[in-house]
Formats: sequence, structure tokens, C-alpha cells
Amino acid sequence: MNSMSSRQKMILSFVAGLIVGSGGAWLGLERGWSALVASPSQEEQASPEGEGVADISGTAADGVAAAGGESVEAADQPAGQKVVVTNVALPQGGWVVVHEEQNGAPSLVLGAQRFPSGTTVTGEVELLRGTTAGNVYYVMLHADNGGDFDLHDDKPLLSEEGKFVMAMFKAQ
Repeated sequence: MNSMSSRQKMILSFVAGLIVGSGGAWLGLERGWSALVASPSQEEQASPEGEGVADISGTAADGVAAAGGESVEAADQPAGQKVVVTNVALPQGGWVVVHEEQNGAPSLVLGAQRFPSGTTVTGEVELLRGTTAGNVYYVMLHADNGGDFDLHDDKPLLSEEGKFVMAMFKAQ
């Protein structure tokens, strides 16, 4: 008999769907960040004080609209197992997430810390893997959907212009 049973066809269709769906998700993630973040101009790469604070936000297709007033800053700082952030403003509370830079855009997550609603003058994010001197990193605000940080559920916050709320810094 050459014909497949309906059960075999269903399983084969399911496996094929998983493969196609996984490939599409991978492709979207692979291309997504670079399409979502604008390259910073020289003026944006460093503040007049040389602190490395930048607003290099890009438009995002998969983020959460912010209520307004959200912001985060991070100065250039020594490489290590933690990142110091300043002036975190989160009207509804949320996550400050540290991303590695890859190809001029945020990439892998190194650590995340929940911050309460309001303005925090200075805070720290403990990292799973430390920063490296000379490399660029991003601190980005993410929504808090409850529980531990989940990159897929706790989406990046977007400004009114549809850009990520984030800052760039360099490890020294």
C-alpha cells in the first residue's frame, strides 16, 4: 500500500508547519533588530559631557506603546558583571534590559532588572554574562507582564514616535 493514513498525513503536516514556522520566526528575528533600529549619528553617539548617552531609537513592529514619560540613561562605564543606569522613568513600572550590540543594533540580552513606577535616579542591572571593555551595549525599557522577565512576553516600550525607549553606552 502506497497511501498514507490520515493520521500520518496529519503528523507530517504538523511537522512541516513547525519547520516552516520556526524558519520564518528565525528569519524575522535575524532581520528584525537591524530593521528596527536606526543608526546613530555622531551627535547622538555621545553627549557633550562625553557620557555616551544616546537616543538611537528605531521604529518597532513588535513593541508596546508607552504611556509617555518613559526614559533611561546609561553613561560609559567600566566593564563588569553589572550595568549602572541613571534617570530611569517608568510611569507604570517595567524592566530595564541590557542588550549586546551586534551589527549596530541591540542583540542578545545580558540581564534584566525590574524597576518600580516613578523615577529612579540610579539603579543597577546584574548581568548573566559581563560586559567587555571596548564593546557597545544598550539599555532598553520593556513592559512588565508579571512574573520573571520573558523576552517574548515583556515587549520593548515604544515612544510616541514608535521608537524603542533606550540608551547606548560603551564598556571601558
